[in-house]
Amino acid sequence: MVNDMAFYDYDESFESEIYWGLVVVSLQVLFFPLYFLALTYFYVLPLVDNGAFTLPFLDRDLVKGLILFGTVIVFPLPYVLWSVKQRYQLADAYEHMGSRIWKLPITIKIFYGINSLVVLM
Repeated sequence: MVNDMAFYDYDESFESEIYWGLVVVSLQVLFFPLYFLALTYFYVLPLVDNGAFTLPFLDRDLVKGLILFGTVIVFPLPYVLWSVKQRYQLADAYEHMGSRIWKLPITIKIFYGINSLVVLM
């Protein structure tokens, strides 16, 4: 029998009762539709209210409903399905990255932290 963990520098101090990788994946699955909903609410629906999406045969409320349906159900669906399908692999990757991040020098952590803040702005 081959020990799968023999190839990794496995540290038991990162084990806990809660498998945090699956918690992160679960939050990720909930976050995708909320992200698209927020984008729609703050950027697209004001355009509908201002008359940018006017169609003579559709009511404005129906256009809002179709846009909300599309952004909450249709757009995040591939991300949600992929995340659910790959949940254990993603959880293992998150756990592995979390256990290894502390071995990086502080300068690299600061650089990538500032880089992520610039990208998110």
